[in-house]
Amino acid sequence: MRYKHTPGGAANSSQIKGRPVAKQQPGHMLVSIDFEMAWGLVHRNGASTYDIEDERRWLGQLLDVFDQHHVPATWATVGHLLLDACSTESGVKHPDVGRPDYSWFEGDWFAADPCGDVATEPRWYAPDVVADILRRTAGHELGSHSFSHLIVGDEACTAEHFRSELVACSSAADRFGETMKSFVYPRNTIGHVEELISAGYSNYRGRRDDPFTGLGAMAKPARLLDKVLPSSRSVVHPRWEEGIWNLPATCMFTIEGRKHPRSWLAQVKRRMHHAARQGGLFHVWFHPHNLVLGGEQSIEIFGELLAEAAKLRDRGQLETVTMADLAESLVPPNGRVDA
Repeated sequence: MRYKHTPGGAANSSQIKGRPVAKQQPGHMLVSIDFEMAWGLVHRNGASTYDIEDERRWLGQLLDVFDQHHVPATWATVGHLLLDACSTESGVKHPDVGRPDYSWFEGDWFAADPCGDVATEPRWYAPDVVADILRRTAGHELGSHSFSHLIVGDEACTAEHFRSELVACSSAADRFGETMKSFVYPRNTIGHVEELISAGYSNYRGRRDDPFTGLGAMAKPARLLDKVLPSSRSVVHPRWEEGIWNLPATCMFTIEGRKHPRSWLAQVKRRMHHAARQGGLFHVWFHPHNLVLGGEQSIEIFGELLAEAAKLRDRGQLETVTMADLAESLVPPNGRVDA
């Protein structure tokens, strides 16, 4: 059941012996997944290093875990992955999509695009995976991660460049009958938010502010203590930004390289319980390849996190929703969302 509420937990009330008593709003859990396949690496390390077979195999298991616990995710998908195939037009790849002149990248942004199809180049196209995501019983959302993993926050990326990517994403999503409402910035470099608003997006994933900035010498010990005993300062809440909701990330999920992954999981669970008690936001994110690198244990531990979330949900303490569903349920400070 969807309900309207204000971020930060405006209290409901119930009657106990004739007196209104405040009732804590439940917290919200979001899972956002940066689904990018070869596009996430080609402009940094090279797509040739990418083991796509492993990711495709693990994705099926990951989707099973979401279904098992009835927890949905927002799959922030690179728009090009929605295509079955593509080809050049007058010798140019995707001529309608702008190319920023990044100082750190040489050549055409689409140079590595094979202009093939999903059967021959499954690193670059994934409509079959997207179809599987959307037909799962968990109720996942198809969000946007730009069309080609554009680094929007770089000064070389103009509003026009970004706008062309959003148009291409919309066209690709039309093939699935989907309208994208949630956006995740590649490499978390945020910029041109006004273009998201113009394109009809209701929300994006922002960065979590450091709640201990300004504490001077006490900041470091406060951060360390907060990992064990989360404080009220570190509760994350949605932020209204005059036309769009910023849904800040809480933490990235990955056990790769961690010496004691279950101890780390315990910290993450404490953060989730804290958000539930405070009526706050617990927003976990990752790339599918983060689970590949962590192996079978990654899926197992992530499943334990979802199981804990499901327990809190069944107690009425936590809502497990998509980014778009949360944004739709929120009421801005002015009490309305302008059309």
